[in-house]
Amino acid sequence: MLDAVDVPWFHMSLGQMLRIPHGIVAQLYVCLLIGIAVACSKFWIERPVSVGDAVRHAGLVCCALLMAQLTIAAVMRHNAAGLAIPTFPCSTADGGWLPAAWDFRVGIHFAHRAMAVFVGAALIWLAVTLNRDPQAPRWLRIGGATLVALVVLQILLGGEIIWTFRRASMTTAHVVVGALLFALTFLVTWVAHRDRLEGQSAA
Repeated sequence: MLDAVDVPWFHMSLGQMLRIPHGIVAQLYVCLLIGIAVACSKFWIERPVSVGDAVRHAGLVCCALLMAQLTIAAVMRHNAAGLAIPTFPCSTADGGWLPAAWDFRVGIHFAHRAMAVFVGAALIWLAVTLNRDPQAPRWLRIGGATLVALVVLQILLGGEIIWTFRRASMTTAHVVVGALLFALTFLVTWVAHRDRLEGQSAA
């Protein structure tokens, strides 16, 4: 019944549109499970991590940007806008960075590319902040470096989707790496807040 209801501005029905929040909530649910599992672990109890506020702030910014990016990606995917801009990294065949013509699909696709730049910069910022924090353990710094490697891989996979005209393996890998990137960023941020959370619970 809902598939018969068209949504203005979206190239989809109301029934199809309801698939978007499902994908977003699934990501949040994974992070919730990670948070519970880590907080109940022996590692969390016996090996407290204490880092500076700069790391915590950078982690929160990265999580917020990734959540926004995943939302944009879900809208793009369910609007069949994966090839709305058929060239990469430029937006036109003659090397232009902005699309020559705009509609909703082109706009949401371009927003996904633009947000990738902000996400990449934020994750580099998080990795550098972790590396400069004298209290950050080595494994947490490695986690920050891994995030940078994953975002580079994610951008390359995004390019491969365009270059291979949405080959199923490339599209699936892009979705999986995106979910992994968000989960690992949340994990790093969650662990960075360990002493702060403990202090709040004690109060």
